[in-house]
Amino acid sequence: MLEFYSGSSRVVDSRRALSECLADMFDGERAADCNFLILYAAIGHNFRDLLDEAHGLCPNARIVGCTCAGIIGTNGADESMKALAAMGIKGDPGEISVASSDYVTGTNSREVGAGLARELKDKNPGISMIHLVASGLDIAADEMIRGIESVFGPEVPVFGATSSDNMKAVSNFQFVGKRVLEQGAVAVGFADGTLEVLTRATHGFVVAGPPFEVTRSDCNRVIELDGRPAWE
Repeated sequence: MLEFYSGSSRVVDSRRALSECLADMFDGERAADCNFLILYAAIGHNFRDLLDEAHGLCPNARIVGCTCAGIIGTNGADESMKALAAMGIKGDPGEISVASSDYVTGTNSREVGAGLARELKDKNPGISMIHLVASGLDIAADEMIRGIESVFGPEVPVFGATSSDNMKAVSNFQFVGKRVLEQGAVAVGFADGTLEVLTRATHGFVVAGPPFEVTRSDCNRVIELDGRPAWE
């Protein structure tokens, strides 16, 4: 049975931020006992320093993560360039599997999704839910989910999000072990039958103007809105 912990930090120095995040997360418990660590870092952090510090303080943990557009952590919401949040997991390491891809785009999203799913299933056929983080720069998310479902079927929940760079849409990064990927994808499979997914969503953007209807598209590219060129 897996146990989950969470922590966050607003410290500017990346190594100190990671250390504070773990202290917040485990509240006196041994961070070295952590089996798995998922990091969510704003684009201003030094990713190498984050990963080095994480591996030093949690030597037995597998580590994944991604950049984001802000975090909601134990200290509240933070959209600064140095925001950091983490989720730690303790329990049977065999109940968690990881697969990754170096590069995902709109044109290969289904192929990448299916590849990640096959790798997870080969590692543990008993996976009952999948946490996915993938590049948000150019991805057909529905196609990636279809690729995963082609291996696991629609009954296995897929949850997560696309990576961001504080909404600049220039590039984004994912972490696997000590590697930093650019525009990649990471999938984490959980095989703990006691877990369930509960979903609630909200959005901070204010709606402006009347809605548009997509009248022509190609994969994840919107070509027309209301019969007019989308760029207009």
